[in-house]
Amino acid sequence: MSVCLKLLCATTMADPQKRKHRVLLVGRDAYQINAISEHLSAPVVECEAVMNVETAKNVLSCRSMDVMVIDSALGSPDKKTMQQLFEGLRPRSGKIKIVVYNGVCNRTLQRQIRRLGADGYLSSKNNMKSVAGSVKRILGL
Repeated sequence: MSVCLKLLCATTMADPQKRKHRVLLVGRDAYQINAISEHLSAPVVECEAVMNVETAKNVLSCRSMDVMVIDSALGSPDKKTMQQLFEGLRPRSGKIKIVVYNGVCNRTLQRQIRRLGADGYLSSKNNMKSVAGSVKRILGL
């Protein structure tokens, strides 16, 4: 292996910013999904969008993702529904981080959903730039 190639490999492995981060966007509002994707636009972030939870499960069964961003409007944002969703997604995806957006502005529900496994929970008062910001924080960008 040449010295230049060794140096390139060492630099890429040492710098987490060079690694591609994969983000799965799950929501039925194409405008919101596109807005989040645009705010995440960076050479190190690769976004994939799906319109429902079943398709998300299929994607996660064959591809690994770092973060999944879910629109809570896809199902009821109650504790039991979210718990079932997280339990259904976690075993397939390993250590994926989950950000829920468009949730109800209720601090108790927010804490419960975070305890169930969400790494981020943003209420409907937040815009898509805030959602992308939450994803960037989770990715360390």
